[in-house]
Amino acid sequence: MNNIKIQNSKYTEESRKILSEKAMGNKSAAGRKTKNYLFIDPNGKKYKIDRNFNDFCKEHDLAKRSVTRHLKSQRSIETYKGWQIFKLD
Repeated sequence: MNNIKIQNSKYTEESRKILSEKAMGNKSAAGRKTKNYLFIDPNGKKYKIDRNFNDFCKEHDLAKRSVTRHLKSQRSIETYKGWQIFKLD
């Protein structure tokens, strides 16, 4: 029963594969450029983040909204809760 092919499918086989990979957490599967960040904790330990930004923020007790604001502004605020945060190109 699992081998039945649907003739009037809304998506092509390739599209279904991309959607499946995306749902499984591979955000670059749809051809999007992943964003890379460098986090330096108050003790100087460096973390390069290329995915799971939300999970990283939760794990280290950082508010995603505040981190995002910090990244967008980059004005006089040099740290957030002692963390230095940079967006990498």
